[in-house]
Amino acid sequence: MLFLESKTLRHFVDGDCRLELLDGLQQKGLTSIIRAARLHSFSHLLSGSERTKEMETSLAAWAASENREPYVRGDLFGGTDHVFFLIFDHNKGSVPLIRAGIVYESGTPEPFRKLDSFCLDIRESLLQTESTESKTGKFENLPQWEPGKPTMPEGFRRFVGRQDADYVYTRVRRESMSKRILAASKLEDEAARIFLRSARDAYQEGYAAKLLRGHLVESHEFSVEKLENVGLVEREVQISCRKTGHALFRLPNAHALAVVTISDATCSECGSPVADEKVEEVIAPTQLASSLLEDGSWLISRLHFILREMGVPESEIAVGPSDGAGHGQMMVNLCGESFLLVTRDGDLTPAFARVAIDLEIETEASHLVIVATGRLHNEADSCCTPTLDVELVGAGILS
Repeated sequence: MLFLESKTLRHFVDGDCRLELLDGLQQKGLTSIIRAARLHSFSHLLSGSERTKEMETSLAAWAASENREPYVRGDLFGGTDHVFFLIFDHNKGSVPLIRAGIVYESGTPEPFRKLDSFCLDIRESLLQTESTESKTGKFENLPQWEPGKPTMPEGFRRFVGRQDADYVYTRVRRESMSKRILAASKLEDEAARIFLRSARDAYQEGYAAKLLRGHLVESHEFSVEKLENVGLVEREVQISCRKTGHALFRLPNAHALAVVTISDATCSECGSPVADEKVEEVIAPTQLASSLLEDGSWLISRLHFILREMGVPESEIAVGPSDGAGHGQMMVNLCGESFLLVTRDGDLTPAFARVAIDLEIETEASHLVIVATGRLHNEADSCCTPTLDVELVGAGILS
């Protein structure tokens, strides 16, 4: 993940001074990438480097005389783990600005100190250039650098305001829990999701022992033990009526069973003592599994974790509250560009595509990213791609 920080200087630099500024930065060990490439091309054209500076000066003067775009509009300066940029912004009717910035990775050490040093080198070079050209003291009025203001799109700001207060309060704690993160990663396996949904339905209907024991569990292409290790399922003791097969009640362990069997409790179905009824171990989905499966919440959890791993600040990620419509929504603000991520644990249908487009319009997002785990319907594809900046992502890419 790349990040950008910048500063501005309210100062005008004409064409000749721009070239001298680049010369000054060159003396400080900052080699301009664009200018170096131009000079290299001039050297090849002229079969030598003796007159390259003369050709550069002539082209700059010609651009100025023809009222064309300035010959030097900015430049780039490479580093081992970052890139500096310098831009001269002087549109008619606006305040002339010099913008200096750094593009860096999340692992780049001290990026702000590097930017401050770069801005200091530019200012010193400007002072030296202008003091050489004029003895009037004009250079003493050179203003100071102003920090670039972080931009937050209005649509992202509104999206943040819509978040549920309780969700905002607990989000950081929940998303930082290693167990929840691990559990969400296991749900990338479609077979695991199908198994957990079947387990949930069987558990609610009282037939967990019938549907989930023996070869039915072993036939799945994943390890139930791994689901148990990350807290998605747990084993319980179920007591069922021997005559009807319906579950009477469930107990957390065998110790609780001992307490029940020595009592005088009877079966509500056939009237027999509970101690004589059928006792089986069953697999039950946990509350964590239900929470992650609801509206595809596990997809949002995975995306949130991946974005944080890439270095996106927590303050630039907003997760929308679940509305029970079967999809999740998240917005990310990256360097002033707003990304709307809409997720669905299922097929990308025309109806879902229209929901995503409506959200994109409502949030005024610059980019729309749809993450779905199922098939892409042709009708849904035609709904998305013609008019919007849409990315369609399969869940398998998340790993």
